[in-house]
Amino acid sequence: MSKPSENSDVIELNIPPIEGGGILSLVFRLYSMLGAIISDADDSKYFKFEMMTNLIINTVLGKEDRDYIKQFKKDLMDKRLAELDSPSSDEINLVHMEVCMEAIGEVSSYIDKHLGVSVKLEVGTV
Repeated sequence: MSKPSENSDVIELNIPPIEGGGILSLVFRLYSMLGAIISDADDSKYFKFEMMTNLIINTVLGKEDRDYIKQFKKDLMDKRLAELDSPSSDEINLVHMEVCMEAIGEVSSYIDKHLGVSVKLEVGTV
């Protein structure tokens, strides 16, 4: 919620002070490249998918947030793989891809939270 500034003529919008266009452009370009990897029929796509996901995670600006997403990915991977009983390599690869997609979702949430992609700006007076 917006609040009056110490300067009574200014209303704070509570939006990030940095311009996120360059970061968004980079992340969306990486998302596009990831889509190309997914559609590639090459068996090495799983490795590429992991590496591209890690690259996307590393676009997160804050070390604390970046480390959180890396740990989220690791914990979810361990949990999902532990749920499998004698999995085939295809099942393992599918889990890797699904977990990577969840991690990318966390990056998208970070972008939305810190760069205000879908945040509605409000201006009001008290």
